[in-house]
Amino acid sequence: MKTRLPEQLKKLMNKEDMTPTELADYLKVTTATISRWLTGSITPRLNTLFELCELFKVDVYTLLGIKDPNNLTEEEKNIINAYRNDAEFKVIVDRIIK
Repeated sequence: MKTRLPEQLKKLMNKEDMTPTELADYLKVTTATISRWLTGSITPRLNTLFELCELFKVDVYTLLGIKDPNNLTEEEKNIINAYRNDAEFKVIVDRIIK
């Protein structure tokens, strides 16, 4: 799963008017580490992701720039139910996505 962490982290830092150096100091990591997160060459460890969520007051889905799988629209829920319960529908969807 591809995340949009670098873009989200930049956006959150800008919103809080926080520099990479300030973030590095807060998390007790190097500025080089922050730079690598911002370029996407590495990803923070899980415990650091939670620290970032707490710092910026966002959930992990927002931080990673991915959709919360538990926050589905009614239409999405209906499609999933149809896929699970209608064998013909499942065959059609499987052909489309494969």
